[in-house]
Amino acid sequence: ISKRGLRHVHILVWLADTNKPKDIADTDKIISSEIPDPSIDPVGYEAITRFMMHGPCGESNNTLSCMKDGRFSKHFPKAFASETTYDQFGYIVYKRRDTGINVEKGGTKLDNRYVVPYNRDLLVWL
Repeated sequence: ISKRGLRHVHILVWLADTNKPKDIADTDKIISSEIPDPSIDPVGYEAITRFMMHGPCGESNNTLSCMKDGRFSKHFPKAFASETTYDQFGYIVYKRRDTGINVEKGGTKLDNRYVVPYNRDLLVWL
């Protein structure tokens, strides 16, 4: 399926109990919300910066579908977080450290606050 010319699909996966993440450490092994270091993982860096960055949006790009009444409807940018936790409603808050790694999109520097959560192995496999 194509969305703005990019491969795009929403998938819901049910895991058997034996395959479900048991704790935060297991979750961090499966899902990331950080830009990989390009000197360590150039393939992951290219894929994440090409496909998994939300933005730039905001005042300079307020016609995007993520903007509703001049506000960010997708809650980006997210806050930096030193570790993965759960919020008061039970939703996961992914680790998004301020690593200093950025990517420039549309003249705007984006950091880990703009990363859409991903599974690296599935992303680079496609």
